[in-house]
Amino acid sequence: MPHPPAPTGRGLDPVTARRRFVAVSFLFWLPIGMSIATGVLLFTDRGMGLAAIAGFFAVHSLTAAAMELPTGGLSDVIGRRTVLAAAGLLNCTAFTLFGLAGAAWAIALGMALMGCARALSSGPAEAWY
Repeated sequence: MPHPPAPTGRGLDPVTARRRFVAVSFLFWLPIGMSIATGVLLFTDRGMGLAAIAGFFAVHSLTAAAMELPTGGLSDVIGRRTVLAAAGLLNCTAFTLFGLAGAAWAIALGMALMGCARALSSGPAEAWY
């Protein structure tokens, strides 16, 4: 089977584009998938009820939805890598709050920060591949 022709210019060949898309999508969704189940267990261990836990995840979702448009053009202005680094810092701050906080307001603040990080990272991650 002959190899596909070498790409010319800056465009990607379809195989490389698909591989990059799968890798970026996997790395983009993996933290959310892993943090949902462990977050429920952690919050339950901290004495939160299921209604409070649902409220925390609602804070995350509503914050991400509200910040999606305001942060959408930010990567065009200051660059994708800078925006992804800021999203990573917000996620680290959120997870630090989860690990250290026992109060509901601190967990809600962490979920809001995680929602902001999700909104910041969604555009650059999808445009990267």
